Amino acid sequence: MSYMKETLQEGEEVLAQGRMSYKPVLAGLAAAEIVYLGVWIFLRTGFARALGVPEVPVLSGLALNLVLIVPIGLVAALRVFIDRLRNEIVVTDRRVVHRQGIVSRVTEEIDRGAVESVVLSQGVLGRILGYGDVTVRGRGMGDIEVRRIDRPVQFRNSIQGR
Repeated sequence: MSYMKETLQEGEEVLAQGRMSYKPVLAGLAAAEIVYLGVWIFLRTGFARALGVPEVPVLSGLALNLVLIVPIGLVAALRVFIDRLRNEIVVTDRRVVHRQGIVSRVTEEIDRGAVESVVLSQGVLGRILGYGDVTVRGRGMGDIEVRRIDRPVQFRNSIQGR
């Protein structure tokens, strides 16, 4: 919240801060691991042999996991970490502020009194794991869209609550 600390006006109070979620990445890695294990188990069973699929050595399964899934997971986690550093969305008692950038900076601000609507988008997995997208629409202003944030319902409520 470094940018917000610099720009808070006198008497302005921070009500909520949105954070990018790691949950979509973790869900994707879990799905990849389940598919991988399913294929590996299939290849190790008699059913695969009956179909003429050659048997796969046990160590090759572990090596494949270490070579494919672990690096993909690390790259995905690094991307989310950078997105978390790059994006900052804060709701104060006066405005909604979205900052993007690490070295350069782009900020969008909407006065809370000028907020026309707040759109919350969550898929099934997002509802189960508690992440989603929030779009804040201002009267006569642009939109602020933040994707994949944790606890989007509480964040939306903090914007709408006056």
